Amino acid sequence: MKDKIRLILLNDWLYGGGAERSMAVLANELVKDPRYEIYLVLLEDKISFEINSNIKCISFRDSYKFGILQKLITILLDVSRLIGLIKNLNIDVVLSFQHRSNIINCFSKLMFKKFKSIISERIYTKDFFEQDLKKFFFNNAIKALYNKADAITCNSADIKEGLAQFYNCDRDKITVIENAYDTKSITRLGKEEIETELLPFFAEKEVIVNVGRLDKQKGQEYLIKAFAMLPNRSSYCLFIIGEGALRDYLEGLISELGLSDSVFLLGYKKNPYKYLSRANIFAFTSLYEGYPNALAEAMVFDNLKIISFDFKAGSKELIGNDEYGKIVRKSDIVGLSQAILDAKNIKNVKHKTLNSIEDLVYDYKKVIE
Repeated sequence: MKDKIRLILLNDWLYGGGAERSMAVLANELVKDPRYEIYLVLLEDKISFEINSNIKCISFRDSYKFGILQKLITILLDVSRLIGLIKNLNIDVVLSFQHRSNIINCFSKLMFKKFKSIISERIYTKDFFEQDLKKFFFNNAIKALYNKADAITCNSADIKEGLAQFYNCDRDKITVIENAYDTKSITRLGKEEIETELLPFFAEKEVIVNVGRLDKQKGQEYLIKAFAMLPNRSSYCLFIIGEGALRDYLEGLISELGLSDSVFLLGYKKNPYKYLSRANIFAFTSLYEGYPNALAEAMVFDNLKIISFDFKAGSKELIGNDEYGKIVRKSDIVGLSQAILDAKNIKNVKHKTLNSIEDLVYDYKKVIE
């Protein structure tokens, strides 16, 4: 028997995002176990997370910006590269996150049987793809290949149900492992000081915070329109933390609705927690998610009343039947505005206990071994 488990962690890249962060956390924790030899293999050489120096990092290329036909050819080339690594490094297990890496992992298993293939689905796939050609390719590839994996993990029960119902994945292969959070670190970061010019808002108004990329998926347009409907909106302000392609559109919407003195796009913030720890309401308006990290992290702060759209996947797992916050029908602007009004009257805030990093590592070790 081998003295070490040789494990490849395969991902599209390791730059930003919840799936990327989860893999970085998992890699840094697994490498502490002397029974593991960890290789981090990335399709693109993009890393924004700190990686333990004992982890061997391999990138296939600098960028993946090709046309659709070139991307398909590149996937086949990456299958060949991955199989080569598995053979040359005597790899026991390949664990991949995200669609492209999962397809490459499964395709490699189809071509070469002598390793354990584990894939992790990080988003509710049925609602994810918008482009018809991309949707056609990935939907059919998932149906054809995902069952070739030896095991499948996902980070919510909704995703498991979606894989089984829409992609014919074997339920017995699927294990739900929720994302993990360092709540002590989040609490500590929440105590850092905020900008002086923002202090009067927190002192004088009911502060609503939204955290997320400025993107159609994140639904900030609905939140801004709901805010505009508040009958006493002068007693509120809204801070949206994040950057993205919709900044110009959202700035125009804010101006058009006459909200420039009460709705603010703060841009990307390395530490959003210092705003959450001082706010009154956290409004999460995503239309779909894998596992909503921003929503989960907001639950660390007992001062926050939580409002969320009812999206796939993860909203009801975190909030329950309004047990830990208020769920609003997706895209319902009137309902969202009313939920903000009602939140002011909520006295006792109760939040769900989140999965710890130790729990995450333990659960993945059970699947790997």
